[in-house]
Amino acid sequence: MASPISSQLRQALAAFCLGLLLGAVYDVLRVLRRRFPSRLLTALCDLVYAFFCCLCLFAVGFTQGGGRVRVFVTVFALLSAALYFYTVGPFFLRLTEGLFALLGRVFRPAALFFRSIKKKICFFSKNLFSSGKKEYRMIFV
Repeated sequence: MASPISSQLRQALAAFCLGLLLGAVYDVLRVLRRRFPSRLLTALCDLVYAFFCCLCLFAVGFTQGGGRVRVFVTVFALLSAALYFYTVGPFFLRLTEGLFALLGRVFRPAALFFRSIKKKICFFSKNLFSSGKKEYRMIFV
């Protein structure tokens, strides 16, 4: 049974908004990956983004599509994400980078404080447990 045009229009509009949201989430994760370059963080961000995309497409299909994810919903989401990246994306990316830089300046004293505490704990632990390694080493035959 074919769905009415109004239902398809609602699905297309929801997919369009979803594509814009997915583009913004991708930009936030991109700034995070640039500020902290690591393979583990990149893999984790990719995994989170893929899970978020699947969850959002499922939610749109479940709520607007009556339990079906139609092909045109995915196409509209991809087209609106591409539109986002070519129009609003560069401005949002600069805004997000500035926000992360501001947060970095605000939280830098706390990070330096915890880093100094970590160094003191490591120094204390090294001096405390260095002799224990010599005295309590287990030897397996």
